[in-house]
Amino acid sequence: MSSLPRRTHGFTLIELLVVIAIIAVLIGLLLPAVQKVRDAAARMQSANNLKQLGLATHGLNEIYGKLPPRWVPGYAAPGTYVLKTDATIHVYLLPQLEQSALYDIIVAGDIWRTEPKLNGQRVQEQVIKTYIAPNAGEPTTRTYPSSYGAAQGFNWITGNTFAVTNYSCNMWVFGGPDLKNTDDEWARHWDTRTSMTTGSLVNLADGTSNTVFWAERRSSCPLSWWAPGGRTVVSWVSCSYEQPCNAAFLATAGPPQFGSTPDNCNVDAPHALSPGVCNVGLGDGSVRGVGPQVTAKTWLSACNPSDGNVLGNDW
Repeated sequence: MSSLPRRTHGFTLIELLVVIAIIAVLIGLLLPAVQKVRDAAARMQSANNLKQLGLATHGLNEIYGKLPPRWVPGYAAPGTYVLKTDATIHVYLLPQLEQSALYDIIVAGDIWRTEPKLNGQRVQEQVIKTYIAPNAGEPTTRTYPSSYGAAQGFNWITGNTFAVTNYSCNMWVFGGPDLKNTDDEWARHWDTRTSMTTGSLVNLADGTSNTVFWAERRSSCPLSWWAPGGRTVVSWVSCSYEQPCNAAFLATAGPPQFGSTPDNCNVDAPHALSPGVCNVGLGDGSVRGVGPQVTAKTWLSACNPSDGNVLGNDW
């Protein structure tokens, strides 16, 4: 006795649409959670970078008995942090960040005129992972339009591409007494003015745990006075004279800028690179998140190393 063939039952169009709809709903529910995890991981990596910068800063102070300066020109008077070339604090930190080979090349000569290379790449183009905040979501290198330099009469380097940094230092700790980025007189005499513990310029009377040393920032912001469409390019190796950069922030410019974009960011202020929080590195090497509730008064007190003010509840 033969049995009748069994009929297979396939999905109807309605059933298929229902399955697709369910999958779409699940994806819609999961994507925000995945994005939050990614954002949190990027924020944690940036905080870890700030931690490394804080430890490197302490390492230099222990070796030389002096904090590194924000920037020193190559023509400065002989001193602890004077090289043959203009250099930022980021350059001085390199040996503490396992980048001694790169530092040695910079120390050997004037990188602006000889433009030495490491592994076939110009020093200025070397991307340092510790100097990049993954939560910024920005390019790790930026290129100056050559017309900017030509307009100023300083277009004497062969390349306009520079590796950037997303971390700036506090001018009140690492900068000049007048808080101006354009004044380099202080840099020539840095050895007689600053130390982590003694020194007349930096007096950490408020304590390292109450003083901001480092903060997140965008690597490029508009600069209306420079040239049509001009922008800063915050390179870790320092700036060429063709283009301004600002690897330090001014506390007087206000608290960190929240909700900033590359087109509206304040060149003198730190920037929150994660939603609702700006990572800052304190003088004791710790890292904390500053929220949009912080007032200008509290921010100034946190950045001023010796005003004696108690930080407010908004800190």
